[in-house]
Amino acid sequence: MQRSPIEQLAALSSNRKASESPAVSDVEIEIDSEEIALVQKDLAIERILTALNTVVTSAAPVIKQAAISKDAIEHLWEWAQRDLDPDVVANLNQALGSGAIPTDYELEKHLSEIINLVEPLYVKCNSDDELQRRLSIQMGGAEVYEVVPTILLAFNYVGYIQSGATFGRELSSFDDPEALKYALEQIDFPSTDIKKLWCLSFVAGVARPDILAATIAKLCFANTEEAFKKTGYSEFLDALVLEAQKQIEIIEQQAGLFKDVDLMCKAIDRFHHIARGLHLHLDLPKSAKWNLLLEGFTKRGAVALHSRFSDVLANMKNVLRPTKGETSAAINPADVLQAYNGLYILSATRSARESLAVNAMVEKNWKDVGYALENLIDRVFEHYKRVGANDKVTRTRVEVLIKFCAIRFGLDYATTLAKHKSNIERRSQVQKSNS
Repeated sequence: MQRSPIEQLAALSSNRKASESPAVSDVEIEIDSEEIALVQKDLAIERILTALNTVVTSAAPVIKQAAISKDAIEHLWEWAQRDLDPDVVANLNQALGSGAIPTDYELEKHLSEIINLVEPLYVKCNSDDELQRRLSIQMGGAEVYEVVPTILLAFNYVGYIQSGATFGRELSSFDDPEALKYALEQIDFPSTDIKKLWCLSFVAGVARPDILAATIAKLCFANTEEAFKKTGYSEFLDALVLEAQKQIEIIEQQAGLFKDVDLMCKAIDRFHHIARGLHLHLDLPKSAKWNLLLEGFTKRGAVALHSRFSDVLANMKNVLRPTKGETSAAINPADVLQAYNGLYILSATRSARESLAVNAMVEKNWKDVGYALENLIDRVFEHYKRVGANDKVTRTRVEVLIKFCAIRFGLDYATTLAKHKSNIERRSQVQKSNS
């Protein structure tokens, strides 16, 4: 498993202390210092991304100037260290990438040095096409160059951007739509540009984006793009769409055996609430840009989830099917995890099946899983009675079956099966005592 930058830095620091003995050459010490500098740079970038995580997307944001891609920040930082001022950026890496996590004030203070380096050069590009062309190439492409002003803006307002998410969480804790409505009417922003980033951060902190969409609909008294722009709430709709993009990216990324399934299920649920809010409460025209973007995300989500359902039934049967004879084959924990993950994702997707356009596919798999579990229940419990409650492998298989049934049929059904399991074990214990 790959170590985090902090773990790498700790290991390199330990090696460095050991290398201070006379037996170690100057070349080895120099190489070690270079490795530490690389890890500090990685950790510095990681801490910047963490501080701005509410406005960062994995891929290029579908709405420009309202979010920043992870790659764009990394490219800008690499370019600044390689071509702009290596010494200044190296010092920033050391300040941000070693020791304790910097506060918002400390982070903004250090990032202001990057702003002071990049901004004057960027301004010159307005009157120098050749300089603009060279910088675009050096930074990694026009898509990175175009987003530089947004990155510098975010660097200058780290604390303010984070306040958006904090405010969203606080309003959600009240669970009061009227309080949300009042807050939206009273918010003032330093500028239109930072408003876009703050709104995305705010939406990231809001627990129920569908309620936010309903509140915006009440404030606007209309359902056209022009009306939302005139009333000043279009940035919130941009933010809802970008938050949907972030959820789809999580769904696409969390594939494989040891990925974060809970995170994926939360992303599915959150995307559902965003889509439901935009479709149900705002009633936007089909040609509205927010609807068109959401349709694209829906298709991507359906494609990403389709592959996750193909093996759910087979994985579940593989774990639960009793072996023939009196002995039971050991259960592979990886197989159990694979089956659990598939069922959890299927259950989460079923709640959001309409928003993700996977209605028919999910219902078929859900029905097939239920039918298979009903057939396996009798076989597994009969096998448990036959081999006796002391068979650890079969007992584990029964426990896994009960947990699967809790996901598919509900806790009440699983509780009934758990009582049945206890009765079998009790009778087995009595028979053993009598013999």
